[in-house]
This record gives sequence, structure tokens and C-alpha cells, in this order.
Amino acid sequence: MKNHSWKSLISLVLAIFKLTDGTNGENMKLQNYFLCLLCFLLATVVSAVAGAGFSSTIEGVNASDFPVIRSSLRVFTPEPIQLTSDAFKLSEDSTEISTFSVEMSGKSHYVALLLDRSSSMEPVIGKVRESASAFVRSISQKLQVSLITFASDIDVVTDFSAEPDPVLNGISKMRPWGGTALYDGLFYACEHLKKFSQRDDQKTIIILTDGKDESPQGTPGFSIKKPEDVFDVAVRNRIRVICAGLGSGIDVAFLKRLAQETRGAYLPIPSAEELQKLFQQISRRMLLERLYRITYTTPKSERDGTRRNLQIASELKGEKDQGSGFYIAPSMLPSDPLPEKGIQSGSMRIQHSLSLDRLQSPDLGDAAKVEHVDRVLLASYTDIATLTTDDPITREGMTEGNKAIEEANRQNRELYEKNQRDVDQRINETNKQLDEINTQMEEQLKENQNEVDEQIRDANQSIEEAEEAGKLDIEIPMPDSSDD
Repeated sequence: MKNHSWKSLISLVLAIFKLTDGTNGENMKLQNYFLCLLCFLLATVVSAVAGAGFSSTIEGVNASDFPVIRSSLRVFTPEPIQLTSDAFKLSEDSTEISTFSVEMSGKSHYVALLLDRSSSMEPVIGKVRESASAFVRSISQKLQVSLITFASDIDVVTDFSAEPDPVLNGISKMRPWGGTALYDGLFYACEHLKKFSQRDDQKTIIILTDGKDESPQGTPGFSIKKPEDVFDVAVRNRIRVICAGLGSGIDVAFLKRLAQETRGAYLPIPSAEELQKLFQQISRRMLLERLYRITYTTPKSERDGTRRNLQIASELKGEKDQGSGFYIAPSMLPSDPLPEKGIQSGSMRIQHSLSLDRLQSPDLGDAAKVEHVDRVLLASYTDIATLTTDDPITREGMTEGNKAIEEANRQNRELYEKNQRDVDQRINETNKQLDEINTQMEEQLKENQNEVDEQIRDANQSIEEAEEAGKLDIEIPMPDSSDD
């Protein structure tokens, strides 16, 4: 049940509870009943929010060794326990799979901690540092963690490590500044995970943000990357994204869709006071999650290119959940019949078919991308100190001087920010040009791949014609054995 549904139901029970206020026996009975109901609802909500239940999610289905199918299943249990095959039931297109193997994955788990440090985070930055640091300490030595922060720029503060100190040091040095390059931050976090992990490793991004993708002046569309770029790179690389949205100014629709597309979670946070509890819940869940590899042979061995739906039901101590996934069966070109030989009355018929292998189209791979130019930070300036004195008479004379100093500081800050914006704009324009170059290279590679594929198809057509020409079908007269 959604959070707003729980709130509505609890509000309704409270309203009825108040309506039954009174001293007569019937009202007191009703009050006791609704009080029990309210306690049950509150306990259920707390349990749901804390993630105390049992759950399972199919992360992916691999049919590269068809008819052998391999599936990755992420399972959360309220206590550290390893499940056996008895805990699972499989079915493919509603056909039960009785024989399968289960093993717990020994792959590494990589976590990219992506923190918003835009200027709007200034009032809560202390709470963010405190809660994020506690989270890192709780999962250190168990998971590989990298710290990435974003504002007007993207900063990969640390590479992946199980040691907490570099990440903690990076968190302590976070300083709010600039706009919110939300899409760019997520895109480069995905690229960072892709670079340092293997395809079958567990990969998670935990993002904390209080805003939308916008410039320091509040103009939307600040990032170079677009939402679809983020969805594509995350799904394609099997990266789960857990989205924590702080306050009321966040892009709820984007974060919810990202969580849904990546089989992650969207976690709204009304205030910074709840950050510590939220990070504790995320830490608990990640430490109690297990990734299982389930392998079976499909009962439908036909290579027909059809979609096959997979369901995996899981059970632990009476609690049940079911994950769903699918794969596409490979297809195969029709082959000629096997050679046949036969003897008919009064003759011998010899049939033979020439069978030649087909050519496979080579994969030209991916186009080498030109990397973006990193953001350049201008050297910071220091404000001119204002004049101070303990002498009241002298202090009055300094007022005008301090006003002039404050005005000079204001002008210096505006000049610094203008110069920084100009540099950012030039770098963004350069990176947009690089994106156009990368797009052209990708399109050229696709065109080359299509040309190669077409040539291979023509060659295979010639092979088929050669097979047809090489078929043998001869009938040889034989003497009738009855004449002997």
C-alpha cells in the first residue's frame, strides 16, 4: 500500500475514534476496537517503512547458452540467511520447472554514493555529512564504495574501495555551491560504475538530492545529458538506483521513473532530521540482500525467437514474494533435410543434399567516444576584511569605509561568479560539440555495420544457391530379384 493510502486510512480511523468519544458502554467498546486497529496499522506501517519484510526481484535473465537459462535473483531477508532450492519455485510461460540449480553469487557489490552539493543544500549540509558518514562506516569492509558529488560540476571524489577513510574525508570537505546538474551526475555515476565493475557484479547508485536539474538562477535543463540518456545507461548496465528526495522541491516524476526503470526505490524525505534513519534503513537492506544465480533448462527447446516469461516464487518462514522476468529465445535459419537413402521396388534411389555452413556477421563493436572536458574551477578570491575598533567615536567614522569595502566585495563576488559562468558555458559548448562528434561516429559505425551485415546476407544467399545446385537425386534401375 502506498504511503498516502496508509495516511488516509489512519486518518479515517482517528476520525471515527473521535466520533465514538463518550462514556456509554457501546462507545467505549467501539473506542477499544478502533484503538486496537490503529495500533495494528501503525505497527504495519513502521514495519513496511523499515523494510522488515521478505522480498525478491529478478535482476536479469540470460539465454546466451540456450536452452540453458540463467537468472539473477536479488533477495532481501530480515535476518542473514542463505536460501536453498527448496525456497524457490520456477515456471516458464506457466509451465512449472522442477529441475534447477541455485547458488549464491560471490560477485562484488559496487555502490556509488551520489550527493547533491548545490547551493540549496547549505542549510542541511551538516546533517548530510553526518548521516552519509554513518552510512559509509556501516557498510565499509563489506561493499565497494565510491563518492561522487554534483552541483554545477561533477566531482568523482574517490574511486571504489572497501576502506572508509577516503570516502569519509571527501564527505567532510563537501561545500555547497552552484546549480544542480542532476542528469549529468547520474549519467557519470553510471559510467563510473561501468568502468570499474564487471557486467555480472551488483551495481547500485544511492542519490541524495533536494532539487531539480536547473542552473544557479533556476533555469531548467542545466545538464548536458537528458533524462532518456540516464534511463538508457542505467538499464543497459544493470544499475539499480535508490533515489532519496529531500524536501518538497524535487523532481518527483523523474526520480520515481528512474527507480522503477532500474528496479530501485524512491524514498521521499520530508526533512533533514530523518536522513540518519533513512541511511540506516538503506544500509540494513543492502547488507541483508543476497544475489542468487538460478540455472535451468527450458522445456521449450525450439529456437523460434519468441518471448518466454519467467516467474520465480520465493518463500521464507511463511512470507512469500514473486519476481518476474523474460528472455527472447534465439532463432535459427531453416536447414535442408538430412541426406536420405532408400530402395524402392525395381530401383535404387540415391538422394544427397549439399550442406554448407553459413557466415556470421562480425560485430564491429562500439565507437570510441571522445571524453568530455572536465570543469575548470577559477581560483577563489578572498573578501577584503572590514575595519573594526573598540572606540565608539572611531567606529562611527569607519561606517562609510566599511560600506565601501562591502560594495567592493560584492562586486568582486559578482565578477567571480560571472567569469565562472562564462568558463562553464564555454566548456558546456565544447562538450556539446564533442557529443555531436560522438553521435556522428556512432552513426557512421552503425552504417558500416549495416553494410557488413548486408554483404554477409548476400554471401549466405549465394551459399544457399550453391547448396541447391549441389543436390543429388538419382534413380538407378535394379534387376528384379524374382527373375533369379
